[in-house]
Amino acid sequence: MKKMKTTLKGIDKITQKGNEIKNTELHQDARALSGLVTLASSLNASHSEEILLQNFTRGLKDIWPGAGIILFEIDRDAGFLIPMDSVTSDPVPILGSLIGSLLNERECKIVRHLDDHSGYIRGREAPPGLKWSGMVACPFPATGKPTHVVAVYRTESEPVVDYDKILLKRALTLLEPLLTRWRVQERQLEAFLQIARAMATAADSRDPYMIGHSERVSEFAQATARTHGLFTGFIERLSLAGLLHDLGRLGVPESILLKPDALTPEEMRIVRAHPDLSVRFLENVDYLQETFSAIRHHHERYDGDGYPDRIDGDDIPLGARILAVADSFDAMTSPRPFRGPMSDKEALHQLKMNKGTQFDPIIVEAFLRAHEEKLILSQNVLRAEDPLANLRTLK
Repeated sequence: MKKMKTTLKGIDKITQKGNEIKNTELHQDARALSGLVTLASSLNASHSEEILLQNFTRGLKDIWPGAGIILFEIDRDAGFLIPMDSVTSDPVPILGSLIGSLLNERECKIVRHLDDHSGYIRGREAPPGLKWSGMVACPFPATGKPTHVVAVYRTESEPVVDYDKILLKRALTLLEPLLTRWRVQERQLEAFLQIARAMATAADSRDPYMIGHSERVSEFAQATARTHGLFTGFIERLSLAGLLHDLGRLGVPESILLKPDALTPEEMRIVRAHPDLSVRFLENVDYLQETFSAIRHHHERYDGDGYPDRIDGDDIPLGARILAVADSFDAMTSPRPFRGPMSDKEALHQLKMNKGTQFDPIIVEAFLRAHEEKLILSQNVLRAEDPLANLRTLK
């Protein structure tokens, strides 16, 4: 009887310990599932591939608190894996490293004892600060040639287990469709940019004094938008709007476009129709729909005295307010038949003088900062840096 009581006590202890283990596993699973839900939400809110990957790394840190997380970009031409979050100081060679060996296997892999692996480069492959015991890592995307590797490092007190591999693969199933979507969009954007540059060149080439104007306006507008802290998707659309903002000039007769004398009221009406013409030329291209407001309203004035609709202040679309400053600066710093180009200093002074009347004051300040940081290069700067500029630019 005494022996049976002892046995029952032992069974109770084993059962209690088993329940504790089970409860711990349930807690970990609940935390992991909660982390996956949060990860899915943050990935869906990403505005670019870069932000998508940043949110992915942050989300993994929520799923594995205290673990080391590194996301590597694969540079096959250079032969290195480049850490994307700067937690390690140096790239990792693909050939001969532990992480590099995964590229050949092309599947998720667990390494339970890092120091036992001959290819492991301590201090370069893992985050600094702790002694990492094990690792689970996956190259991705699963289809096609992998472009990245993600690795989760665990300490000896919280060793890597099979469930970590399952979790990481689940996280990647959330990431990969969104990554594919962004890459398709980026390819589309690049194709549209090439087409837009060709169209902008066609529009600008009708007037020898306008050659390169649309490209510069696009670059100035992007620099201003970045300095103003606008997100990547907006800047990408703005770059297209800048390239295409004067496309309607193709519909203006050359007799008016190149007229050296003052324009008549009717000729001025025709010239002022070019923003609407630009939109009309593009209206059947669904991908460009979000650029139309910036293109159509880039000649509105902040005080309401512009065209075509005489809207004012913040009622003018933000993209149009940015284009207005970029467009005017390039016009002032470019030569014209009746005058030479203004210096950058003179043009910047004009922008300051017209804050609150012609231009949005906040956008002007962002433009000035971008110019000060040398993110904006006018024709004055380009000519000064180009010894053959006098042969290429009308004076």
